Amino acid sequence: MARARGAALVIAVLLVLAGMPGLTAGTIPDNRVTITDATVSPGTPTAGAPTTIAATVQLSAGSTSAATLERVEIVGGDGESLGTATDLGSLSPGETLSVPVTVRFPDPGARNLTVLATVSDADDERTTVRRPLSVVVESGAPQVETDLDGLVAGVDSPASVTVANPATAALRNISVTVAGVDGDRTRRTIPTLAAGGARR
Repeated sequence: MARARGAALVIAVLLVLAGMPGLTAGTIPDNRVTITDATVSPGTPTAGAPTTIAATVQLSAGSTSAATLERVEIVGGDGESLGTATDLGSLSPGETLSVPVTVRFPDPGARNLTVLATVSDADDERTTVRRPLSVVVESGAPQVETDLDGLVAGVDSPASVTVANPATAALRNISVTVAGVDGDRTRRTIPTLAAGGARR
């Protein structure tokens, strides 16, 4: 009788363990891959300008085999793919790889992005991991104000144009062209305009 109760207890314990999440066969992948970091360059992206997001992908030292890093993708908050890098080579257990992906943001504002990395093992089984990333995109275009008071038709008069940089990074090679009614054009170039600065 005691033996029967002991056998029943062992069977009950095995059934409980089999029903616990994370302990069933096949739920622990051979290749444990993570995105350990994601950096943005420049640190303050500007609308319309190229921005590089570098994702650092690591294969755990406890992985049983190497893995092929198939792709790294940057996805916007609406699910739209903003940029992808593919055919990235293999990762040995314990190895890391930094993958740069170039994206562009058409408009200024806050962005909630997702960095995705997809790897496959020797059996062609794929694993995709993700990491959230938030960025703030600033206006990349300079602000222009004109002062045309006092202009008289047919008379040479000065025109004032003020160019301001609203971003937190310097703007370079700004070209301002003023066209007269007769078609003549006057062009001025500002080599560098500091962040928050203005030039008249």
